[in-house]
Amino acid sequence: MERATKQKWKHGGDTQMQEKTAVLESTKGVERDRQYMRNVYNTLSKDNRKKLEVYAAALRRTQLAHEGAD
Repeated sequence: MERATKQKWKHGGDTQMQEKTAVLESTKGVERDRQYMRNVYNTLSKDNRKKLEVYAAALRRTQLAHEGAD
């Protein structure tokens, strides 16, 4: 599965999903969590996936702004 996913990304896959996966993979012991999150993400409709990605991007911007203010 891992190899197929990486190959998909080499061909223009979802950059935000790559980012999420990179964060999850950098933490030990989260293989089941990573699979669970991928399954949840895959069950969302295309519209809801877009809403989630927009929300996640806004949350990241907010977190970065707060880190810069410290």
